[in-house]
Amino acid sequence: YARRGWAVFPCKPRDKVPATARGFLDASSDPAIIQDLFSGKGDCNIGVATGPASGFWVLDLDGDEGRRSFFEEVLEGDLPETLAANTPGGGLHLFFRSNGSPIKNRAKIGGNPIDVRGAGGYVVVPPSIHPNGKQYAWAGDDETEIAEPPVWLLAYVVGESSHSSNSSRLSFQIGGGDHLDSLGNHPGVAAGQRHDTALRLIGSALGRGLDPVVVAQQAIDWGQRCSPPMADDEVLRVLGDLTRKQTIKIKAVEEEVEAVPLPEAKPWPILDEAAYHGLIGEIVRAIEPESEADPAALLTQTLVSLGSVVGRGPHCVVEGTDHHANINAVLVGKTAKGRKGTSEGRVRQIFQFVDPKWSSDRILAGLVSGEGLVWAVRDPIYKTESVKEKGRIVGTEEVLADPGVDDKRLLVIESEFSSVLRVCRREGNTLSPTIRSAWDGGTIRTLAKNSPARATDAHISVVGHITEEELRRSLAEVDCFSGFANRFLWVLVRRSKLLPDGGRDLDLSRLAERLAYAVETARSAGRMRRDAAAAKLWRELYADLSREIGGLLGAVTSRAEAQVLRLSMIYALADRSPAIAVEHLRAACVVWRYCLASAERIFAGVSTDPVEEQILGAIRQAPGLSRRELHRALGNHVKATVLVAILARLRDAGRVRMEKIPTATKPSERWYPCEQCEQCEQSPAVSPGTSPERGNSSERSHCSQGLRENEADPAMEVIVL
Repeated sequence: YARRGWAVFPCKPRDKVPATARGFLDASSDPAIIQDLFSGKGDCNIGVATGPASGFWVLDLDGDEGRRSFFEEVLEGDLPETLAANTPGGGLHLFFRSNGSPIKNRAKIGGNPIDVRGAGGYVVVPPSIHPNGKQYAWAGDDETEIAEPPVWLLAYVVGESSHSSNSSRLSFQIGGGDHLDSLGNHPGVAAGQRHDTALRLIGSALGRGLDPVVVAQQAIDWGQRCSPPMADDEVLRVLGDLTRKQTIKIKAVEEEVEAVPLPEAKPWPILDEAAYHGLIGEIVRAIEPESEADPAALLTQTLVSLGSVVGRGPHCVVEGTDHHANINAVLVGKTAKGRKGTSEGRVRQIFQFVDPKWSSDRILAGLVSGEGLVWAVRDPIYKTESVKEKGRIVGTEEVLADPGVDDKRLLVIESEFSSVLRVCRREGNTLSPTIRSAWDGGTIRTLAKNSPARATDAHISVVGHITEEELRRSLAEVDCFSGFANRFLWVLVRRSKLLPDGGRDLDLSRLAERLAYAVETARSAGRMRRDAAAAKLWRELYADLSREIGGLLGAVTSRAEAQVLRLSMIYALADRSPAIAVEHLRAACVVWRYCLASAERIFAGVSTDPVEEQILGAIRQAPGLSRRELHRALGNHVKATVLVAILARLRDAGRVRMEKIPTATKPSERWYPCEQCEQCEQSPAVSPGTSPERGNSSERSHCSQGLRENEADPAMEVIVL
């Protein structure tokens, strides 16, 4: 067992009780440790720790009743061939691979004698002896590979079973080698097993949606293959009982499907007026009427650009760690019409006046590798060369091989952020850890042998553009996503208005002059602190910013405190303030709340749930399905509450839409795939200077900036990093 990687430990002879003080916590796959554990303990039974310790979990069907409950009442779909052991009490242990699934111990699931042994548990394995004197034995070949658990079984053991029918097909051998496959090719069984086997096989066939007439013929043929044959009327009686029970269950479930209320749609996040504080807010207000870009996108671009252009001078210190003004953001549009790039172009106009060299030389694109990112801000590179005199080597000297880059500021604009996520997926690629290190600060370098470059005091910011659909597709492929995603602000954006004639030219010179003055002041700011009032407010806010959030959403928003700190510092720098004041902290907090609300919507629509994909596939294949029709399309297996929750999630993610069709009794819901269009993309988002109730002012919004979506800015230098 240890050679298989299983963590084993001794149990007392003829008992399930551990023979060591710490029980399964002592379990190990190390031969030397195992030798020590079992030494001097006699004929011990063998315990195996389940869960991550051994890489599998076990479904424990306790006795004959446990087997019957599982195969007749619980079984909902195909069950793969897997390692299995017969227990001396008449039960069965089914082994399934963990693969990171958070399977915990459970007892008497649904009131049935069915247990789960997962993380923090253990099972006794052959050839151990039960207290009743009988021996544990492998059911079939003990070298059978441990299988992946099917989706329906995972849902069952974690308490989220989405199915309701009796059973489906078994396709593996257990015990005496009976081939429990479909009703049509099962070889039959001996007397004493016929009735139970008929229940299982016929229930499986009905659960798969086979025509009862076809099932009846297959069942009669199967009965004749038994030894002795099972009478036709007895076979048909079993079929009739199961058919009636299934009909009653399906009808009850379908009524429940229609009755469960659909949750209200999550509203589009609203950016509070406090975010438009000071000079930063004035810049956004000046640009917004003449741009189709979302005000949130304009604000984000301004904050990131200002944090980049000031460099590494201004900083805050938290427990010995310096936090500078560099921040990263990803603008997530519902479609390609979100005018994400438009926001960058308008903001660039101001910063070209503020710092022409930074605008022309330090805004790049093309993230390909960590080595490339380091190279863009590299230190001088020296190499050792031999010193020769009269043809003989008399020593060595350091020679400048590359002058490096003097300006360590870098703003990377990635209009196709999905490509960055795909790059991060490549084996050996160093981009993800380098982005993390660049945000964290200090020296960045890679361990690649062919890349001698390093960068000290690098000041790197990244702005990415991506659509929700691209993000969903990319996350299915990128395992390392959560490793660097919390270094980004996730900002949901959409086109704010339709301006078919293009935006008027704006005179932003006065704002640019004020911004240039603020940047010049900021570069000599040094260490920054909160004033007394802001420090008091920070202590009040800190617990909420630090609260734990689970799942993918928690992974991408887990640096709330640091993000708010950096945002508040940027607001203070724009005001030429030597300290972070209350208004700066409040502005930073409302920006963070918008990003958190954005992340809740964005990542609520990201799922690898196969049931969700089946529902989406059914709607796309046959638009206009009702809840009841969707339930039938899924084989009547999905619980009503689960179906409605998934529909609400798909609706909020913009993947499906619901229409109510009048009927003679009450309106019927009909579900369609979302077909995005420019009109759907137009945003009623709140403009700076308006109330949430009013939304954008149409009088202020009648033209847009001339850049088209995906059209490169001629001033943008595209370099492969």
